[in-house]
Amino acid sequence: MEQHDFIKGALVGGAVAGIFALFFAPKSGKALRDDIVEGYNSINEHTHDYADDIKEKANDVKLKAHEFIDKMRGIEHHDNHAFMIGGISGAVIGALAGLLLAPQSGNKLREKLGDKYEDIYDKAKDTYEQMQKKRT
Repeated sequence: MEQHDFIKGALVGGAVAGIFALFFAPKSGKALRDDIVEGYNSINEHTHDYADDIKEKANDVKLKAHEFIDKMRGIEHHDNHAFMIGGISGAVIGALAGLLLAPQSGNKLREKLGDKYEDIYDKAKDTYEQMQKKRT
């Protein structure tokens, strides 16, 4: 049952975070990926300067993750444990996927959706008015 809860949590977390990331992406996924590649190339040139800092930060994250997991193991009797861990995992994956695969910036996407909403609203209003005219 825990695996089932984990999967449900991962799906819910991934969907919510992915949608959020799409709406708030700073730029298109292609532009963001290009920036990542450019950043990678820049970092690659200075690998020796950054290696110690990255290793130290990774160890800190690893320690914090282990501490978190140890705390969560102490709460295993709680029914939502697997769902919560799955939700967190899915949220991270969904946010990354949403940011890296965004077809355009979040501002443009929200603007497009706003325009679509206005179009649908106008069509529904016109249909409603036409139905009211036919009634009279």
